[in-house]
Amino acid sequence: MTKTLPVPTLLSVTVFVRSGNYVLLMKRGAHRSHEPNKTCGVGGKVGHGETILGTAVRETLEETGFELAPHQFTYRGTLILDGYPEARWVGNLFEAWTNERDVKQTDEGELLWVPVDKAMDTNLMDDIHYYLPQFLNSSQPI
Repeated sequence: MTKTLPVPTLLSVTVFVRSGNYVLLMKRGAHRSHEPNKTCGVGGKVGHGETILGTAVRETLEETGFELAPHQFTYRGTLILDGYPEARWVGNLFEAWTNERDVKQTDEGELLWVPVDKAMDTNLMDDIHYYLPQFLNSSQPI
């Protein structure tokens, strides 16, 4: 019998910032080891002692420069991705609205304001194209 070793479980958040009929997407840097040059929301791993909402606020600030308050974030659902890559990712999805449009560029990737009806035409990360239409066009949980 083959023994299967457990894989780590990693908590993360993905935030899709909205402004009018636009959504903010990040084109991941070419230097990124996982899915370089693909588009996604902003976000990252939940830090030790951090809540998922706290992580959403922190990551949005770090990656966009937007100082959004916790009440500006709406929890939209959780995805569990096994083996993506070699771990179990528990991804928590948030939506945040702002009137701000000037973003701070970082080495994480290039931030792009994309019309909502064109978001699916970008080079999305593998998992995102499965849920983004429902996320952008409905208030139903993912």
